[in-house]
Amino acid sequence: MPRAGVHGFSAAALRRTMSRAGISTDELAELIGVARQTVSAWLNNVTVPSPGSLAKVADVLEVEVAEFTPSAAKDPSLVDLRVRAGLSQTAAAEAMGVSRTVLGVVERGQRKELPATLADAMASTYGVKPGEVDAAWEVTLEARRQLLEARAAARRRRN
Repeated sequence: MPRAGVHGFSAAALRRTMSRAGISTDELAELIGVARQTVSAWLNNVTVPSPGSLAKVADVLEVEVAEFTPSAAKDPSLVDLRVRAGLSQTAAAEAMGVSRTVLGVVERGQRKELPATLADAMASTYGVKPGEVDAAWEVTLEARRQLLEARAAARRRRN
């Protein structure tokens, strides 16, 4: 997946939503300002859209971005909140007045705590309530814990 691509993107969800709206690949591409081949690549799981492109798609199809990331709909992570706001990591960091590196570390759950000032900035930038940021932080931490456990188990199996 490209660096800027949306984790959890569902080509099937995009296809269903386009079908319900009666919009073809060519029409969608024209409406959001990308090549037809770009939309085709998304629909065929070759590439995934950037957060900004996905926000444009959601706007054109009159749905929420979450419609295209069903795996993140129930318990979103910090990355999911950013993506739903249609922001790349760079744009979000800039809007919050932090470096992309700092935001990346937080989004990967590599900090022990989420600074209150950053949590407030995220809520404001992403257009969500502070409690949603707190819940997403917990999801992010749990995902990190599971990742580390899986890596440790893989190392044990190799040895």
